[in-house]
Amino acid sequence: MKAPSHRFVQRPFSFVRVVLASNDVARRMLALFTASVLCVSLCVPSIVVADTGFSLETSHQAAFAADGDEGSVEEGEGEVDPPVEPTYVNVPYVMGAAVPAARSQIEALGLSVAVNGPETSTSVVTSQDPAASTSVVPGSTVTLTSEERQAETPALTDLIVGYYDAEADNPVWYPDVAQGQIPTVKQKGGKIQLLASVTWSTGKTEPAASQSVPLLWTSGDTGIATVDPAGMLTALADGIVTITCTSQKYGEVVGRIDVKIVGQDGAYVTEVAVTKADGTPYRDERVMFKETLDGTEGADLYATVYYSDGTEKHTWEGDRIDNLVWSVTDSEICYINPDTGRIKPKDDGSVRAVATVSGGMDGSVSGYVYVVIDTGRYNAENWPSNSLKVEITYEEDIANGIDTPAKTKVYDVGSFAALGTAQAAYTVVTNNGHYATLSAEGVTLSRFLADLELVAGEVSYFQFFANDNKGGGGGNKISADYLFNRPSYYFPNMDIGVENGRVAAEPMLALRDSWRPDTTEKDFGGMGEGRRFRLVLGSSSLTDSAGEKTVKFINTVKIVMQGAAPIREKNPGNETTNPSGPNGEGTGTVGTGPGSDAGSSDASGTQTVLGLSNQTESNADASQGADSGAGGGDGSGKRWQVFEMMSKAESNIDPVDLCNPLEPFLLPGVLAVMTVGGFMSRTRLRREMAL
Repeated sequence: MKAPSHRFVQRPFSFVRVVLASNDVARRMLALFTASVLCVSLCVPSIVVADTGFSLETSHQAAFAADGDEGSVEEGEGEVDPPVEPTYVNVPYVMGAAVPAARSQIEALGLSVAVNGPETSTSVVTSQDPAASTSVVPGSTVTLTSEERQAETPALTDLIVGYYDAEADNPVWYPDVAQGQIPTVKQKGGKIQLLASVTWSTGKTEPAASQSVPLLWTSGDTGIATVDPAGMLTALADGIVTITCTSQKYGEVVGRIDVKIVGQDGAYVTEVAVTKADGTPYRDERVMFKETLDGTEGADLYATVYYSDGTEKHTWEGDRIDNLVWSVTDSEICYINPDTGRIKPKDDGSVRAVATVSGGMDGSVSGYVYVVIDTGRYNAENWPSNSLKVEITYEEDIANGIDTPAKTKVYDVGSFAALGTAQAAYTVVTNNGHYATLSAEGVTLSRFLADLELVAGEVSYFQFFANDNKGGGGGNKISADYLFNRPSYYFPNMDIGVENGRVAAEPMLALRDSWRPDTTEKDFGGMGEGRRFRLVLGSSSLTDSAGEKTVKFINTVKIVMQGAAPIREKNPGNETTNPSGPNGEGTGTVGTGPGSDAGSSDASGTQTVLGLSNQTESNADASQGADSGAGGGDGSGKRWQVFEMMSKAESNIDPVDLCNPLEPFLLPGVLAVMTVGGFMSRTRLRREMAL
């Protein structure tokens, strides 16, 4: 590009000097002109600097071209041929390839190959570009360094011991063993096959037998069990023994497992059932004491004990069981002879009569039956109730001694079922260490609250009053947090002590249920209504005792809400109460004469609000005020009560948005003033310095 001439650059500034020296007004006009040019320039494209000189956008090029020959770019001047870029070839990555394959791949790109090492090597490293990022000129020589590498022998890093479950016909490994699924030998002299799996440094895990890995099996107590070189364990005595498995060839890698041995020192107890005099188990039936019991003062309970060798003992046949002990869960309700099992009622209520026998696989084994005593002294309701009463109250009312519920509702069996029933199974751990599977059909608590128009998060606690707790008393108090925020499950693998496969089951009020102790089997077909209405929930873990919370024979549910109740209606003196309208409105007190309801609409369709007696608000449904009638009062005025505050009315006037017509010129004006001020200050400074 041709450089601008000296005349093109110098003349304008000479002209400026003359004007500035001759006229002070001209200086100021020039300053204003300069400021305007700067403002306009905010919208003018800028000059872009290229590698070979100045390159202008189209609008600027046209402006310079129209200025004449001076300063223009002559055709052909300043043009330079671009340099020729050399051609490069990327060296391929051939790490790990055989030399012949690597040579063929590299030569196909026009490169020469030099091999440093055996030509037959199956492992190659490139000396020039291991990362495939180097480029070379075609025809260059690439040197390969080849070497034979021995395959690394993988190391044994872990050894896990499991066992073969013959009943399930599958192997059992960790984490099941770690969660309590310990292998157990129950038969006298029984055997169990132990297994081992190995993990290599490559990350691969496989059975040790499939890889012919030599292992050494040892027993921690050969008096309890022995183990042969193939991992077959043989039981000798009752107890728990630790079996160790050690790798012999691949270093001292060790795995261990505990094995439980029972039934070697004699048969162990597997089950205890409480029976009638003819040997029939009670199961879901109850022992009932009414006003009289066939003229007697008590009743006899019997037991059948089952053993691991298939034998049985029956107290109803006169068999003596030395380690059998009888007990009841509440001795104030009922007495039982610990040796004979004879029971005598003492007070109304419900207890469990329990028969316990030591010598089970895991300790003692128990069976029980419910004993219900109902002499009519405390309640006359049937067992079970035919209706469910609900009382809703508030914490503040209870604190203030207010006994009247804020709301009451009664369901019969049909109306309760009409809420919508569901079926679910629950695992209930009892306080004696056993468990039961509770199958039930009823209404979930969330559906129950929804029908009452209550929110679970606003409930403080529940009280469940049942027919078998001495007529009510304080009821069974259970917090809403326990019922709604605590998990409730059915554990299908409870029998092997594993939580795997657990199923969440929401608490419900059951109409029908089936209680099956010490089994994980559901029993929806065997459900009965004998314990209606019943609170049903499951345990949150394998050890969470929730059995005492499954209240039976419920007749009343008190729901205690948090905080205070809504404002209650007051009715002092001779004032009458206006009944609620169809939408729950219209409740209020009526003043003297035919006046209007406070808080409801009168016959004219107006509403009077406390403190706003001179203001009225139109009511679309004036008929709700027609219930207002004559009131007693004292003749001197009206009594007022607030039920609903008047809300602030919204304006129907559209907001006005005022626009400043000078707003688009604000920024350019400010910039112009700043520019002029700066230029004049500079001029004055130069003049003063010259003086």
